[in-house]
Amino acid sequence: MGYLKSPEEVAAAERALGSPVFVSDGRCSVSFRTDPDVLRSLLPAPLQPGDDAVAVATVGRWHGSVGSFSGGMLYLSASHEGVPGAYVLAMFMDSEPSVTFGRELLGEPKKLARAYLESAFDSGGGVHGWVERHGVRIIELSARVGEDSGPAQTERSTFNVKARTAADGSGLQEDALLTRTVYRVQVSSQRVGTGSVILRSTPHDPCGELPVLEVLGATYATERSTAACLVVASVPAATFLPYHLGRQDDWLAMAVRAGPAHPAGPADADDVVDAFLQAYNAADLEGMSAALAPDVVMQHPGRGVDVRGHESVMAHLARSASTTFPGRSYLPSRRRSRAGDQITIEHTWRATPLVDLPGFASAGQPVELEVCAMFWIEDGLITEMTEYG
Repeated sequence: MGYLKSPEEVAAAERALGSPVFVSDGRCSVSFRTDPDVLRSLLPAPLQPGDDAVAVATVGRWHGSVGSFSGGMLYLSASHEGVPGAYVLAMFMDSEPSVTFGRELLGEPKKLARAYLESAFDSGGGVHGWVERHGVRIIELSARVGEDSGPAQTERSTFNVKARTAADGSGLQEDALLTRTVYRVQVSSQRVGTGSVILRSTPHDPCGELPVLEVLGATYATERSTAACLVVASVPAATFLPYHLGRQDDWLAMAVRAGPAHPAGPADADDVVDAFLQAYNAADLEGMSAALAPDVVMQHPGRGVDVRGHESVMAHLARSASTTFPGRSYLPSRRRSRAGDQITIEHTWRATPLVDLPGFASAGQPVELEVCAMFWIEDGLITEMTEYG
């Protein structure tokens, strides 16, 4: 303990860092074919693209050397000097220790985010998971998998690049290092099947740049792995700089520009609706609750929804978020209009139900609805929400 470690503590830390252990309580991966030109452009030299332009999206839960955490990642098939593996294009975790560990030791491009994974095998459902950052589900996947094929042993390799920004902000401090991490995996259970994956972009996380051309399959597994990392090549600083900045948040988009002060008052109607939709997409019950008036009314005439009062509306939203459509979200609006404090939005509602809904969708079946939503706002709160579609 303490800022200065004893020789014994240093030796113990080195042993732990040199052979970390990760146990997955559930990991869902969906592999897909992407655009080979895009994949090639996203791989830094000296990596070479793997066969067939395959990428993988994964969401899971783990515990082990860095505590318990959930997360998700995007991999690109790649090789180095004939050794196959997967380049980590993006990686998101929901705990600070898991982020710090992977970035500083392995060179993983980790960021803090919210992640969720749920399976419903016992009830005949599928698997659904997502990664959400800045209010947007940047990775969302679903799978329908078969019977457990039992235990197995395997080995996987990932490629990362360790790099540091120069102290004066100009370029990198030194040449970057290409690392290869070998995972020796003891699989406890594994199910394979079909799946779907949706990638979305924000200014900070351009996951949507990776096209999903054809889904190849899905895997759900529980497993234990040990990792060993080594440096396999040096990458010139000037060569890796564009990739280094691309995997960070967009500093220019975050810059705060000075502007005139605005007097405090009720929130603008557009801001209220945007805050509610962002909270809805993130399954943020507190955020949704804060946007609704005490006597709010929620209606969907075509689907028999007529819920009145803050408590009843929040109970309906909570039930939908946790047991029926845990990954549901609204896509960016196609058309939007405003008349005073009444806002109308045309957009797409997307979800994958966990259970069978007769006449609507089967468990694990992705659904999209084109909807028209109308919001009425008074004193900075939503008083009525009516949706058609």
